[in-house]
Amino acid sequence: MPIVRRELPITERKAAFFVDIAQAFAQWGKHDKAYQALRAADQLAPQEIRSRPAVRHTVSDLLATAPPTLRPHLRDFADQLAAPA
Repeated sequence: MPIVRRELPITERKAAFFVDIAQAFAQWGKHDKAYQALRAADQLAPQEIRSRPAVRHTVSDLLATAPPTLRPHLRDFADQLAAPA
């Protein structure tokens, strides 16, 4: 049974769902889609997302493997994660 994002009642759970999606896309080699999922999670619950080690790990993995055209965006996102909220 597919999960429908709008049926997740809590914003933090929606954001966590996007993080899970980002990790799956990263493992699949879909770097742009992984980045988009991380940005969506960050828009929903920035404090929640920025405190998660899994997000930092995923961004680090993407920085190491993403195409050069995507790396500046990932670096900017990584900087946002490191900045105090």
